[in-house]
Amino acid sequence: GGQGHVAAARPVRCRAVEALANSPAAEGLELLARLGAERSLELRRSAALALGSVRADGVVTVLRAAYELEGEPLARGFLLTGLGRQGGPSEARYLTRELVEGPHGMRPWAALALGVLARRDGSEALRRDAVATLEASLAGEARADARGAWLLALGLCGAPGGLQPVVTALEKADDEWTRAWAATALPLFELDAARSALLAAVSREPSDLTRTAIARALGTIGASPDVEVLAHLARSATTAAQRSAAAIALGYSGSLEAADLLFARADDEDDAPAVRASAVEALGLPLAHRPGAALAELGRGGNVAVIDAGNAEVLRSTL
Repeated sequence: GGQGHVAAARPVRCRAVEALANSPAAEGLELLARLGAERSLELRRSAALALGSVRADGVVTVLRAAYELEGEPLARGFLLTGLGRQGGPSEARYLTRELVEGPHGMRPWAALALGVLARRDGSEALRRDAVATLEASLAGEARADARGAWLLALGLCGAPGGLQPVVTALEKADDEWTRAWAATALPLFELDAARSALLAAVSREPSDLTRTAIARALGTIGASPDVEVLAHLARSATTAAQRSAAAIALGYSGSLEAADLLFARADDEDDAPAVRASAVEALGLPLAHRPGAALAELGRGGNVAVIDAGNAEVLRSTL
C-alpha cells in the first residue's frame, strides 16, 4: 500500500539529496541550502551531510547559518562535522569555541569536527592547538557516553601529543566504555606505539566489551605476530556477539595463520551459529581491495537514521 511506498521512498530521497554533494558546486550549494530548510527532518539531515562535502564559495556561511537555525541535535551534529570537513583556521576557531562554550549536547560533535579538520588539512601548529583543547575539555567531561568523541578526535588529529591521553584512558578509566573507545582510537596514531599499548592492555583488561574493542584495534593494525592474541580474544569472550566481533578482527589481518584459525571457528559446532557465520564472513575480508568491509563504503556519508536493519546488515557484510 501507500504507506509502504512512502516509507521506501524516504531513504531513496535522502540518498538522492546526499548525492547533490557531487553536483556542480554552485547548483549543489543552492539546492542543499533550500533543502536545509525542509520540513522533513530526514531530508534536512541528509542535506547537512552533503553540505560538508561541497566545495564552493559561500558554503561555510551556509553551514554556519544552518547550524544556528537548526534545532534537531543530530542534524546540528552533521552540520558541525561538515564545517570540520571544509577546514581552515576560521573554522577551527569556530569549532573550538563550540567545544568550550557551546551547548553541552553539541560538544562531542564539535570535538569530532575539530579532529576531522585537524586531520584533513591542519598545520602542525593547528593540530597541536587542537590536541591541547581536546585534552583539556576531555578532562572536564563527566559523561562516559560522550568521552569517546574526544578520544576519537585526539586520534584524528594525528599529533604525537594526543597519544598519551588516549593510552591513559585505556589504562586507567573507571568505565569500560571509555576504555573501549580509547582502544578504538589508538590505531589512528603511529602504529607501533598504538600496538604496544593495546598488547599491554590485553592481560589486565577485565571487561569483555573493552577486550573486543582491543581485538578490533589489533586486527585493524594487522600485525602478523598478533594473530594468536586475536584468537585468544575470540575464544575467551563470554557472549556470542563479542566472539563474533573478535572473529571479524581476525579476518582483518589477511594472513594464512588467521585463515586457519577462522576455518576452525567456522567448523566449531559447539559455538553459536552467529559466531560461525562471522568466521565465514571474516574469511571473505582478504578478498576486498582494501582492509575492512568492502561494502561499508556504501554507507559512508549517509544518513544513518534512515538505514533499515536489513540494509545495515548488508553494509556490515563483505560478499
